[in-house]
Amino acid sequence: MKKLCLLLAACMTFLLFAGCGTKPATAAEPDIALDTVMEDILAQVDMPDMMPLTAENLLDYYGLDAAEIADSAVCVNSNGYAKEEIVLLRAVDESRVAGIADKLNLSLEDAAAQMQNYLPDQYAMIQKSAVEHSGTYVWLFVSENNAQMQEIWNSYLHA
Repeated sequence: MKKLCLLLAACMTFLLFAGCGTKPATAAEPDIALDTVMEDILAQVDMPDMMPLTAENLLDYYGLDAAEIADSAVCVNSNGYAKEEIVLLRAVDESRVAGIADKLNLSLEDAAAQMQNYLPDQYAMIQKSAVEHSGTYVWLFVSENNAQMQEIWNSYLHA
């Protein structure tokens, strides 16, 4: 009887420790409709004069090949002097994310260099902006309303 109790206790101890060693399953990346996010941002944030860009325009504006991008929603200010941009991209896979982020950062640096002595308020706005990414998503908000846009984006990213 003692041996049976010891064997039972050993089995329970083994099961207890085996349960502690399991890793929780990682959550799958959300499937975000980027056009819907863009519509929400434009509806909630006052940004007149915004013009949508197509996937084909990404090469001209950012040097991004459409083959790298699975989905995109991009708007830029069309008035000619404001550097406001909303860039929401989904790379075809995670191996493309760093290259996409690098090209967006280069565009941001170029814009800052152009605006530094020409339009100081635009330069200050650009300096507050940053390219960010999570999984296959890459985004950039260049606006005085970066924080509000980030909140809207986060509500989709972390839903």
